[in-house]
Amino acid sequence: MELAQPAPVDRVTLHTLDSARYPAAGNGLRDYDVRVRVGGEWRTVAEVRGNVVGVVESRFDSVVAEAVEIVGLASNDGNYSRIVELEVRGG
Repeated sequence: MELAQPAPVDRVTLHTLDSARYPAAGNGLRDYDVRVRVGGEWRTVAEVRGNVVGVVESRFDSVVAEAVEIVGLASNDGNYSRIVELEVRGG
């Protein structure tokens, strides 16, 4: 996700697939990395492994980022998942 302009970022909240029919423990995004682009270079600022809930907040040292991305590595069912919403915040 390209930011409108470089801005401080210190947390990212990911909402993955999580409903009565498709609970996160069976269908959500399990493993992923949170990456930010700073000065044209991508860096990993958080790693999530073994997630089984619908909403995960990752906090990290504040950086002035140009963009944020999620690198999906595995879902809980081994086939697919979704990112329903991504919140990027800073202070």
